[in-house]
Amino acid sequence: MTPSEMYAITGQFIARFVETPLPDAVTERARLIALDTVAVIVRGYREADISAYTKACPTRPHGASLIRAGGGRTEPGQAILCNTASAAALELCEGHRRAMGHIALQILPAVLATAEVHHLPGRRILPALTLGYEIATRMGAASKRHFRAHGHGIWAAAGSAVAIARLLERTPDEIVECLKIASNLSLAPSFSTHAEGATVRNLTAGMGAMIGYQVPALQQAGYLGSLSAMSVTLGETLGASFSPERFVEGMGDEFCVMDNYFKFDASGRHMQAPAQALREIMAQQLVDPEKVKRIRVETYQPAATLTQREPPNGLAAKTSIPYAIAAQLILGHLGVEAYDAERLRDPRIQRLMQRVELWEGQPDPPASGRADPMARWARVIVETDTSEPLCGYCANPPGEGDTPASATQLRDKFDSLTQPMLGAAGAASLYRLFSELETLDDFGQALVGCLLEAENRNFV
Repeated sequence: MTPSEMYAITGQFIARFVETPLPDAVTERARLIALDTVAVIVRGYREADISAYTKACPTRPHGASLIRAGGGRTEPGQAILCNTASAAALELCEGHRRAMGHIALQILPAVLATAEVHHLPGRRILPALTLGYEIATRMGAASKRHFRAHGHGIWAAAGSAVAIARLLERTPDEIVECLKIASNLSLAPSFSTHAEGATVRNLTAGMGAMIGYQVPALQQAGYLGSLSAMSVTLGETLGASFSPERFVEGMGDEFCVMDNYFKFDASGRHMQAPAQALREIMAQQLVDPEKVKRIRVETYQPAATLTQREPPNGLAAKTSIPYAIAAQLILGHLGVEAYDAERLRDPRIQRLMQRVELWEGQPDPPASGRADPMARWARVIVETDTSEPLCGYCANPPGEGDTPASATQLRDKFDSLTQPMLGAAGAASLYRLFSELETLDDFGQALVGCLLEAENRNFV
């Protein structure tokens, strides 16, 4: 398939998308994704680097909101960067299995900033998010990126550009042109930043989204995109291959938001299954950490390589299976607080990390007899001084695959992240705002009012 044919099919899909209301199920899934992402953004502002940087941002009476004390508003691009970085910092954002990355955090902050500064109605937000999510996910699924390239920032420009163009009600041809332009403006972030604890990693998605924010205006000014840019960027520069056929496969038959996953541990996705397998053991029997001789973790590639036992900071610890296992056993959870500096220095966790061994293994046969090719499985075997080895198994982390997240679990997650920042009433008000987007004539006015109300009550 040629690039021209790929874009022709994409244009036809976008034309149908613009003309046809979204199915109710798609709208509600997009709403859950938006609520989940907003909650992570709100809680991320308690992280030291995010808090310090946003406090230094110049504020103005008109602009886009920063989720922080003072109800600050700033230049839209700055708000996009800060809100995206806040979401990325916690490793709690949703993602997509086929794209192998976090999608909404690269798109939603740009959509919200644009809707706010242009005083747009709330009914446009979820369709815009859905279309941008569709394009970004398909870019990820259609390409085989180099192992050293991180997905954050690769799809952010294109996904945000398409979403914003839809939000501004540009024509299908104009939206396609925005995609062509943005496909030549991808960043080349390094995957190694995460394990190194280099927090620049949290900025790349926001930098990409800032680029995407500019693209619709550039398209209107007359800039032209490249037909070959997506194939070259994703298939040669940042990846080993790109399939136009896969990019358009099933386009319009199903929506990518319907196949997303949600996260409940504040760690990298590869850490989630081992932690859940250990929880299966802990639910059946009390395990005394001081009596543990060895913990063997069997899992898939590349998770089996994540053996870091001396993470320099919380970001690096989020890619360490030994840390995830030790912290889960000592603290009983892998929430945001499990990666505080104080926890990293806990001598009990440090000792236990040295007893964790990683091995590449084979998953248990599924009960259905049909293997899940995208399964993120793990088997954990705990050896102690006092009992036979204890074994736990996880076929997929909670929130994906055969263990999808429930609405109740997602509401609990939302409240746990937003209530410490906004108070119970403020968190409920923010949840209600996104639950009633279609009723808002001016999203920006409603958002600012909601945040100021929360601040006056309990914002910290």
